[in-house]
Amino acid sequence: MIFDKTTFTVTPEILEKAQNQLTNATHGQILNQQTGDKLTDPWVLLDEYKGTVWEDVLSSIKEPIGEARLIKLSTKQCYQKHTDPACRYHLNLNGTDAYLIDLTELKMHPFVPDCTWYHLDTSRPH
Repeated sequence: MIFDKTTFTVTPEILEKAQNQLTNATHGQILNQQTGDKLTDPWVLLDEYKGTVWEDVLSSIKEPIGEARLIKLSTKQCYQKHTDPACRYHLNLNGTDAYLIDLTELKMHPFVPDCTWYHLDTSRPH
């Protein structure tokens, strides 16, 4: 399976606050920085996001994470087929018609803003 539901969640209140902040966000906005090697060393929240809803969102994942970015796609916009060098966590903030397409199994998986983090094996084409 390309993705699995985790036990990590945000509250509906945090999700709503994050949704309200998206109007100010830019596509690909990076929320944290690496402390050493990109793939093996911990990442820390950038100072400008400490004490914000983005700290609340990221602290809901109870294990080390890599780069955290806000991905903001317009209607009728999508990514091209690709893979990533490391697995990722995804939290849908407000996409009502959002899907992940597993190109290995040729399956389309809906993503809804359900307050739940998903762990994705993004080494597989998607």
